[in-house]
Amino acid sequence: MAVYTKIDITDAHELLSHYKLGDVTKLEGIEQGVENTNYHLHTTAGHYILTLFEKRVDPVNLPFFFAWTDYLATKGITCPHIVRDADGAMIRNVRGRPAAIISFLEGEALPHGKINPAACGEVGALLGKMHKLGQKFDQTRDNSMGLPAWKDLAARTAGRADDVEKGLAHFISTEIFQLEKEWPGVDDLPRGTVHADLFPDNVFFKRGTLSGVIDFYFSCTDFFVYDLMLTANAWCFDSRQHLLASRWDAFIAGYESARKLTKAEKAYMQFFGRAAALRIMLTRLHDFLFHPHDAMVTPKDPVEYLNILRWHQNHDIAEK
Repeated sequence: MAVYTKIDITDAHELLSHYKLGDVTKLEGIEQGVENTNYHLHTTAGHYILTLFEKRVDPVNLPFFFAWTDYLATKGITCPHIVRDADGAMIRNVRGRPAAIISFLEGEALPHGKINPAACGEVGALLGKMHKLGQKFDQTRDNSMGLPAWKDLAARTAGRADDVEKGLAHFISTEIFQLEKEWPGVDDLPRGTVHADLFPDNVFFKRGTLSGVIDFYFSCTDFFVYDLMLTANAWCFDSRQHLLASRWDAFIAGYESARKLTKAEKAYMQFFGRAAALRIMLTRLHDFLFHPHDAMVTPKDPVEYLNILRWHQNHDIAEK
């Protein structure tokens, strides 16, 4: 979560005039995160999250995201639900951005220093459950942050990437070329609906136990092992980008308690560890170089994921 588009109480009053949620009592920007603009919206009826969708989220895809979270909720996954306005609409417009009011989930994200093997085990089990459900969800969406998007980000950052690290632009183009050449076919590995953004910011804990998951706005149809490695990269490495075996062991055991990995998926773990690290490194690199300086957001360091990518180039995590 983050704040790119600034709104005020007047905007909130006008928005709430279309809902049956009472009147606004407090509006507070949420700085954490990197993609959309988010506010804590307190009204006389309760506490909600107001999300304004920024440019990486196409409003055309919002019904898919909301249908996916509704489906997960019916299957016992604790996640936010969309609040419809008085006319039944899910999306309104605020300051030129598509906006939605989302239910508030209790709990807090774990700071990086408090992530432990037990938490990783719970996250793994959650991911495994979502993947099993993702095999049965009857809607599909292409991954808007797949290889074509990586090529676009590489082109946009090529002129300044070497300001971050000498030779980075060449490194990126070489890695994209290698990954594209070896990319599996759609029928080679199990696929379905994936979260694609299960970072610690998006998983809540309450009294030491996982209490909910948020931010489904990159959800799409893709390989489960890709989503697995996106999540492992976010949860199982320390602040120096070294794999912590205790976290990984707990994470993968939790996952397989809900969904068993195939032999082919295990064989592709190293490949998708690289691919997942590159995807995050590229978006971080772009946002680091081009973020609006007046936005309430702290750009994240792309070098962290460059280091994770290099780790995967030199190690097969399936053998750890």
